Amino acid sequence: LSYNYEFGDRSVSTEKNPSHLFVNPGSHEVKVTVRDGRELVSEEIITIQVNKSNEAGFNTDSGFGNSTVRMYPNPARDLVNLQSNDPEEKLGEISVFDVRGRLVQSYLPEMVENGNKYTISVSNLAAGVYFLTTTTEEGVSQLQRLIVVK
Repeated sequence: LSYNYEFGDRSVSTEKNPSHLFVNPGSHEVKVTVRDGRELVSEEIITIQVNKSNEAGFNTDSGFGNSTVRMYPNPARDLVNLQSNDPEEKLGEISVFDVRGRLVQSYLPEMVENGNKYTISVSNLAAGVYFLTTTTEEGVSQLQRLIVVK
């Protein structure tokens, strides 16, 4: 497979797991094209919402900079754990989007909190690539790539 990411700011990547940092808050559209060498497999527009400038950046697991919330295991089969590097930091939102940018799951953090980590179920998701966003109570957002296997 070959990959092409167009980040909307004249930056592109052909890496499977590219790195890109959105500096400005707001909506950013990323065009993702995947080909199998013979024909187009998938072409999607993913909208990334950056709520405010984030000095910490996005998650290293997704290739977007420094992480404040660690996600494991990834790839995942049934459950995914989220754990903040700062034990005092609390999540305000947890959402899972498909590659088309559609919300497929949303969690109230207090419902999945387990001590200083959050455990969410992905067993009802089909195998594939998803994007998980976390937003702290202070409004700092992160985007992480989640791979679900069956």
